[in-house]
Amino acid sequence: MIKNLQLIFLLLVSPICLSQSFELDLSFGNSGNSGYFAIDDGSEYFKKVINDGNGLLYYVGYTNNPTRVAVSSTTETGVLNLAFGSDALKTFVVPGSTDNGSSGSTGQYIAFQNDKLIVGAFAEINNTEETSLVVLRLNLDGTLDTTFGTNGYYIYDPVGNNTYFSSMAVNDAGEIFIGGNERVGTTSNYSYLVQKLTVNGVLDTAFATNGRLSFNNFSSGQWISAFCFLDNGQILIYGTENDNQLYLLNADGSFDGTFGTGGNLSTSLPLEIRAIKEVNDYFIAAGNNRNNWQPTILKFNNNGFDTSFGVNGIASSTYTASMQDAFITDQGTAYFASNGSGLHRVFRTETQNSTPFDIGNFDVYEHSFNQTVVYGITPLANGSIVAAGIGSDLINSGSGTDMMAFKLDATSLSVDDSFLSLIKTYPNPVQDILYFNDYMTGEVTISSLNGQQVLKQRLDETLSIDISHFKKGIYVIKLKTITGPTVLKLVKA
Repeated sequence: MIKNLQLIFLLLVSPICLSQSFELDLSFGNSGNSGYFAIDDGSEYFKKVINDGNGLLYYVGYTNNPTRVAVSSTTETGVLNLAFGSDALKTFVVPGSTDNGSSGSTGQYIAFQNDKLIVGAFAEINNTEETSLVVLRLNLDGTLDTTFGTNGYYIYDPVGNNTYFSSMAVNDAGEIFIGGNERVGTTSNYSYLVQKLTVNGVLDTAFATNGRLSFNNFSSGQWISAFCFLDNGQILIYGTENDNQLYLLNADGSFDGTFGTGGNLSTSLPLEIRAIKEVNDYFIAAGNNRNNWQPTILKFNNNGFDTSFGVNGIASSTYTASMQDAFITDQGTAYFASNGSGLHRVFRTETQNSTPFDIGNFDVYEHSFNQTVVYGITPLANGSIVAAGIGSDLINSGSGTDMMAFKLDATSLSVDDSFLSLIKTYPNPVQDILYFNDYMTGEVTISSLNGQQVLKQRLDETLSIDISHFKKGIYVIKLKTITGPTVLKLVKA
């Protein structure tokens, strides 16, 4: 609880543009200061990228002709990680899968499990057209860890059936959760499928029915698209497409009937959620509105949606793009990876505001290296972002698609000197009430440096705010004014 204290605030800097922009790091990669890292090994894709927090990046995807799971590694500067092999690229043929032409094994997901890499993949087993779910574990030098599962692999290959691998997550204990769907018997219907593996890659028989949870029955392909692990052991999942429901599972795979309405929470929109994170007393979810392909944010808790956020707890961008990946920071800021019209697109939005996609809170970076698509993004400790996907003929003309990645740095906030003379706050120093002139009409939000909002107020009727109850420290004031978004940094003496 914030105590009553007398405060003195001092203006540290002039007003600055609220919206930061992205800047391509031209020194990243092996492209000769063009800003990207690429591998040409036929026709290939990067699907996801993660970082270890110690300067190394790991990518997963696949090569074509033959189609094999591919895993690569670089430093955060885009230099090959030679500890991962002489060319920092490993490919894997799933046992029993086709290893020719366009059929075979495709890497889709990657995550850390302590000092190991967990990779999720599709595979066509025994020359059938049915897909199977595959998980393999690698050592950090890129070699297969044969102590995992059966000779390094967990394979789910129901005979005569089709399964879909749509999400994967590893909790703090190292347990692996796989989300997707599977065909119901010989029908054309599908059901949700959640599988839980132990640390060593075998089904956890204490979860649901012998390690698998299959529920609901749909005439078209729904799938589980995201996981969120709660501190109490529960698991929040999202079922996409025509169902569009959030479900809360207990640690044993049973449903928590107290969540939402009768155990689920409906979004009422056809969303594909790619990230869910618990932020303070709420959950933030980031995904794609499949009606119009617009990046979308949800804000909710166990009782329902936060109706003060967006429209009934849901806010969508007006920017149309097909979202491929997302992550959410501890402060609730969402980042999206998307593509469209051959452009790499990375979005950032401040989801703590009730209208998260307003001008100044919604940043877009676009760049086209050559008919490129971005599929995965990962944040770095310094605030930069690495995006990974595919590019066309980046290394050799006519060679087809290349695995590629690029790095974005957040540029410094710029000072608008012409606006400085319009800003009047008084008195300064301040003990109790801070006043603004007419140029400051609009909404004001005050946050601590760690992003926690401590006050939000409109200045339409009164051009003042009471700050007497704040703690000592540095604060950031964000204002939506008649001249545009503005930021003031304040410090309490």
